[in-house]
Amino acid sequence: MNFNKTLLSFSIIFYVLIYFKFYPLFYSFADERVYIIQAESLLKGKLQVPEWTRGFSIHKGKIGILPKYPPFYSLLFLSLPLKINFYLVFLSSLLVHILSFFLFYKILKLINIHPLYSLLYLFHPSFVLYSRTIMPDIYVSFLFLFTLYFHIKKSNFSFFTNFLLSLMKPSSFFYSFVFIIDSFLKKEKKNFVLYIFTTFLSVSFVYIYLIILHGNPSPYLYFSLSFIFRNFKDYFIYLNLNYPMLLIFGFLGILRIKILRGILLGFIPSLMLYLLYIFHDLVESSLLLSSVIGLRYLLPFLTLLIMG
Repeated sequence: MNFNKTLLSFSIIFYVLIYFKFYPLFYSFADERVYIIQAESLLKGKLQVPEWTRGFSIHKGKIGILPKYPPFYSLLFLSLPLKINFYLVFLSSLLVHILSFFLFYKILKLINIHPLYSLLYLFHPSFVLYSRTIMPDIYVSFLFLFTLYFHIKKSNFSFFTNFLLSLMKPSSFFYSFVFIIDSFLKKEKKNFVLYIFTTFLSVSFVYIYLIILHGNPSPYLYFSLSFIFRNFKDYFIYLNLNYPMLLIFGFLGILRIKILRGILLGFIPSLMLYLLYIFHDLVESSLLLSSVIGLRYLLPFLTLLIMG
């Protein structure tokens, strides 16, 4: 084993040991409670959740009390660990983060960047934070990396992972535009059509739940021009704060990597939509903490910048 692989292996071991030393015993965000309640009901074969859970993000739907979030994330990633033990749901987030790190490492090798830079991904504060939660954002980032890896390798499996990516939450299909646009720019007609098809198929499943069962087509997809200036200012600060000047140097670095230029252009509609999207989490008393929490919607874009 060479020095690089040894260092990477020890870094993973160190991360896991620190994770278990400070293992999360309870959820940190209100949304996590909703996903846990949803997963518990899915294990009983029900979409409906108990009456007593009515409140934040859980409302009267057309077939009973339902979470406003479609069930696919809870079904795919939370149901099995929750069936074994409540505390294992946090372990699944750790495993997903480690797998994402491995994918990031593999992508760096594909694009001829030194693999030690993958440590910047492993220890970025936003990824560290969300690996300690069961928020779907770390899983969205994982599936984005999965799709990007197979997209670069020109594997048909990328269409399946793109389908899962768009299925995670109502806004996660924004990141499918990255692969649609990159395929269009490279004149890969088959890939272009299949990415559109898989995105449309998964979005259809999401909105069948929201429209037919929940009764509201967009319970938390809320866009407004009033968000754009505040979001632009804050995201610019956040992306340059934890890793100083990451947005600027990452952007310039990506421009030098030919295979990723189309990916960067593909992010433009996704980023524009998120600038108009409902405002991110904010901690009034701490800019640094806000910069860690507030990047949850931009984690896939953050992965690209780190590659640069």
